[in-house]
Amino acid sequence: MELPIPFISRRRFRVGFLLALLSGLLCFSAIAPHSALAAGEIEISAVSSRSDMASGGTSLVQVEVPPSLRPSSVRVTRNTSSVTDRFEAIEGNPRILRGLIELDQPVTKLVARATGWTPARLLIVDHSIDGPILSGPRQAPYPCETPDPPISQDDCSVATTVEYRYRLESGGGWFAVDDPADIPLVNLLRRTVTEPTGERSEGVNVAELFRMETGTINRANYRIAFLVDPEDPDRPGAGWNGRLVFGFGGGCTGGFRQGSIDNETQYAQLSDVLDGYAGAGSSQNVFGTRCSDSVSAETLSMVKERFIKAFAVPDFTIGKGGSGGSMAQQMIANNFPGLLDGIELGNSFTDNAFAGNMLMDCRLINEFLASPEAAGWSNAQKRAVKGMNRETACAVVYAAFGDNFFAPGDSCPNLLPGAGVFDPLLNPGGTRCTVFEGNVNVYGIDPGTGLVRSPVDNVGVQYGLEPLKAGTLSIDQFLDLNDGVGSIRQFDNVSVPQRAEASTEALRRAYDSGQLNMGGAGLASTPAIDNRKYSIETSDNVHQTIHALSMRERLLAANGDPDGDGSAGTQVIWSSPESIKDELQRLTMDRWLTAIKADRTELSKREKVLANRPESIDGSPAAYDACFGDSSGSLISRETQTADLGICGGTFPSYSGTRLEAGQPLANDILKCQLKPIEASEYEATFSPSQMARLRSMFPDGVCDNSKPGVESEISRQTWRVLPASPEPDLTSPDTVITTALKSVGQSGSVNVGFSASETGSTFECRFDSARFRSCSPPASNSNLAIGFHKFEARATDPAGNTDQTAARVNFVVGYPEARIALRSRRVAIDRKGRGRIKVRCTPKGMKNCRGRVPITV
Repeated sequence: MELPIPFISRRRFRVGFLLALLSGLLCFSAIAPHSALAAGEIEISAVSSRSDMASGGTSLVQVEVPPSLRPSSVRVTRNTSSVTDRFEAIEGNPRILRGLIELDQPVTKLVARATGWTPARLLIVDHSIDGPILSGPRQAPYPCETPDPPISQDDCSVATTVEYRYRLESGGGWFAVDDPADIPLVNLLRRTVTEPTGERSEGVNVAELFRMETGTINRANYRIAFLVDPEDPDRPGAGWNGRLVFGFGGGCTGGFRQGSIDNETQYAQLSDVLDGYAGAGSSQNVFGTRCSDSVSAETLSMVKERFIKAFAVPDFTIGKGGSGGSMAQQMIANNFPGLLDGIELGNSFTDNAFAGNMLMDCRLINEFLASPEAAGWSNAQKRAVKGMNRETACAVVYAAFGDNFFAPGDSCPNLLPGAGVFDPLLNPGGTRCTVFEGNVNVYGIDPGTGLVRSPVDNVGVQYGLEPLKAGTLSIDQFLDLNDGVGSIRQFDNVSVPQRAEASTEALRRAYDSGQLNMGGAGLASTPAIDNRKYSIETSDNVHQTIHALSMRERLLAANGDPDGDGSAGTQVIWSSPESIKDELQRLTMDRWLTAIKADRTELSKREKVLANRPESIDGSPAAYDACFGDSSGSLISRETQTADLGICGGTFPSYSGTRLEAGQPLANDILKCQLKPIEASEYEATFSPSQMARLRSMFPDGVCDNSKPGVESEISRQTWRVLPASPEPDLTSPDTVITTALKSVGQSGSVNVGFSASETGSTFECRFDSARFRSCSPPASNSNLAIGFHKFEARATDPAGNTDQTAARVNFVVGYPEARIALRSRRVAIDRKGRGRIKVRCTPKGMKNCRGRVPITV
């Protein structure tokens, strides 16, 4: 530090004399106030997808510029070349710059720089448009089902096509043209009025003309559609409300097929498009094509990325679907949060892991009830054991879905060559197509059996325990039932007398990966409206309200009771005879998400979801539990939904299921129970000595302790798991970069620091200053930083467990610290040119001590 000191003739000076001169000169606190300034940060991010999940060779990148910096002063480089000219300000906000950047390497490094700021760096990981990204090795065989012959049988890819569909004012159905020049004059087109949204109190009057794009992404057939204006038919028009609705199909199968497009608007529903929403979806977002949340999530990400890069960034994305489509949405919202901002469920199920036990129970109990041992059982007794409204419902449900879980050959799609499909005698090594095989990348192969690890278990389960306690079953009927129910042999789908025992590793993976959805991760902060159609609950059907209540119990256990009334806050359950109309459910969800997006407070995401639940207005029920008399939303009662209590529970009582009738909790989250010794006093029935002896012989290791969590049960908080794409070991550590630029001096004391990694699915640890490294997700926030020197560090660990050994680090100074100088020399020698050096210790307030010599000039 150069210190200008007035000329003095003597050549040596005592430090005491200099101290008075230096006290005002060795202080740089006068340049600014001592308080931290709200400086903001430069942030660089990928907006078309997660930065580690880009696909197709491009990424839409955003640079956010704080108010204290001119946007024109920011420079952006890609690897070694400048791409500043690719960025333009978005409409209405000159401080948000976006540019579509070509990704010329598997990992592309972008750097945003400005004088006086630490650089912001971003690593973008590119993947093939044919996938996979996070779901692990691809299925084979895999028959293509493209509308036209595929370009590549391996990737089932076709050229992207566009059609323009319209209706005429003169009448008739929908017409389609390939060339926009063939679209009729606007005055000939029929008009429609879009639905209102969260900020639009009225719809927009536009022509009934929409653009529909069809193609292949991630080996899936996809569609995107939206209303357009005739004069600009390749961009969303005035009728588009800025939202994207992504559809999910029902069912649950093992896969081994691409899935077809069967009608003109499948996967992009016409009703959504005419209401003003952009619609999208794909064949791999139908659980009836493949019941895999990871495949569905990566396909959702890639189709959504296509929409963003080609058309626009939506205000938010709403999921839509019932049955298996509700399973997909809830699993994706929990395990891959951020892809869906809100989910619209219809007659939901919780997840695909619980279904295996339910379906096995239905088949085995039905087989017993058809045997001579069950002669004389009444329909009421049979129904009581199953817990459903109709005694025949179990058989109907198993016939529809059971083979998908247990019949390795019969569950294969008809498109597969018969000679290659599993047959226990003719082809025991053939392709096996159950749902568990469809998720082999999650469960892995059991080295003892060579089969996929199974989470199915009924050891210790006492079927009919609750009907026994209620006096509906006799003791002998209870004993006969549990003696007669065995299991389904995994190898060949044969019923055997032994109970099914799950692989411990399969159980661990089921809970850890969210295949058994405990609601403790992203679902805890996702608005969900579960729209129940009660009429199907009274038929041969298992789409019961009890499944929504099971998910609620899991949400409460994982996240608490925010309202203190037994509702989960983020999950809304509506009951009505035929379900509330789609447009009413949509408007409530739209109003909810609009309010969340407008909330600029410092609340957490979950807190914003809870704080912004809309009340009822005309045409939009409140985002709270309620029951209604009709599909138009005629309110019966607004109250927390229960199985059979209160006005709603009494009007629309829900039924249970086999495991609940076996005494297990409402959460229905036990795949394999913990065991306890048999206690005669717990049965509310008097067993004879011989009956008790028989019971003990049937359960030699004990019975389910339903008061305890399941074996290997956990409330997983982990998200965005990436399954290895290759069996080859990954020994390469990821690189970590910090995507936020902070001011070297004058930074705000409240910071949000982003970071990214060079490998897809990496997890992070981070710390501020000298704290311990802790698990974190970007951005890392700290709002209590004192004036002075600080540092932030982040390090990534890839899915194979390799950790970046050189943590990314950024140093910054909060505010403008006051420098205090302590002189350490008693004398200072000055040369003939009037120069010298004096030992000092400088201690800027709140910063690390610095030591050394300060040059002075006399």
